[in-house]
Amino acid sequence: MRALAGVLAVAAVVPVVVGSFLGAFTFAVAIAWPDPDVPNGDPCCAHPDTWWEVAGGTAFGAWTMMAAAALGYLAWRLARFAGTGAPLARDHRARATAAGAVIALWFVAAVVAS
Repeated sequence: MRALAGVLAVAAVVPVVVGSFLGAFTFAVAIAWPDPDVPNGDPCCAHPDTWWEVAGGTAFGAWTMMAAAALGYLAWRLARFAGTGAPLARDHRARATAAGAVIALWFVAAVVAS
C-alpha cells in the first residue's frame, strides 16, 4: 500500500506542474480589456468581447490553479504516507477529502465549459 502511495505521489507531479502552468496561462490571457472590435483570429485564445467573458476566463484560470494546488496537497500527503507509513490524522483526512472535492468539481466545470 505504501508503494502504491509513493507511485501515485510521483505520478501527480506532472499534472500539478502542467495544471499550475495552464491555470496561470489561462488567467493571464483572460485578463484583457474587453473590446468587441478586435478580431478573433487566434484559434487558441479569442479576445474577450465583454466583461462577462473576462470574468469567466479569470475564474476558470484561478479555479485551475486551485485544483492544481489541491492535487499538490494530495501528492504531498501520499508521499508522507509512503515515507512514514503513519495513517492520516483526522484533520488531514478532512483536508484531503476537501482537496479531492475541489479536483472533482474542477473536472465537472471543465466538462460543462467545453
